[in-house]
Amino acid sequence: MLTDEIPEPPSTTSGHSWIKPLIAGLVILAFAATYALLETDSTEDELDSYDDFFGTRNDDCGSCHFSINQTLAGGKHSIWDCTICHDPAETSQLVLIKDCTECHGSKHDYSNATECVNCHDPHATGFQHDISNQLCQDCHTNETAELDMGPHDWQDCTNCHGNHSELSNSCATCHGVKHADLTPGGFQYPECLQCHEPMNTSFRHDVSNDQCQDCHSSEFWRLQEGGHIGENCTDCHTHHEEITIACDECHGQYHGYSYPKCLECHEPMKGTPGPGESDLSQEAIAFAVIAIVAAIAISSLLIIHMRRKED
Repeated sequence: MLTDEIPEPPSTTSGHSWIKPLIAGLVILAFAATYALLETDSTEDELDSYDDFFGTRNDDCGSCHFSINQTLAGGKHSIWDCTICHDPAETSQLVLIKDCTECHGSKHDYSNATECVNCHDPHATGFQHDISNQLCQDCHTNETAELDMGPHDWQDCTNCHGNHSELSNSCATCHGVKHADLTPGGFQYPECLQCHEPMNTSFRHDVSNDQCQDCHSSEFWRLQEGGHIGENCTDCHTHHEEITIACDECHGQYHGYSYPKCLECHEPMKGTPGPGESDLSQEAIAFAVIAIVAAIAISSLLIIHMRRKED
């Protein structure tokens, strides 16, 4: 019995079985090559950035440390790169590769950066804003004691001082220009310190009367003529035209009066009763007139009484 058989098509996989694996392999190889190229470029960029970072690219640091970078730009270390002091390879902590003493030497018997940064902002190279006067007192005992006794006692040391013995705010910043009536343009720091003690703003203890004479010649010569000769101007005056040592502290209370009542009769420079130009109060004049009239009246009554007795 004959059957109609449909012939099977010839197999096409026998001769081309390698094509699909080849395509798959090429795709994988392309992905691998692309990944390798991208990784190589990234590594090269990182190396280039790392190389440039050494001593040249503070802006890279500033991208994360913006405030520090801004402070550095305004300080004395602005000419130096971050990597002069810091190791860029250490990102987990701030590692110093150069100590403060390598450039500045040992100050205040301090020998390392850890001690220096207790007072100083290393990026601004000035005093830190959070320094207390008590911390300054550890080294500057006399100065802080004087500060506490004067009208500047509410000020912080760092309000005037930016660096040791250097004023960042001059006297005129708060007090304005003084004595413009005595000299053109007035006096400003450091001229102020010729007479004034900066910590307590009083007159310096070593200001001589001759120095006061430069501006107060008439008062100086009156002082040489009276009972106060030999006294220093600063014994009574610690501020201009202000007496801080009252008369009764040396002379006691006379007539039951104390300063400034004393000046109604006494010339303070001479320490004696004032001359004719001394202004007596109206009460003093009235009292003197009444006393004189009373004395005349009593004397007249006594004379009349004595005459009547004789008669």
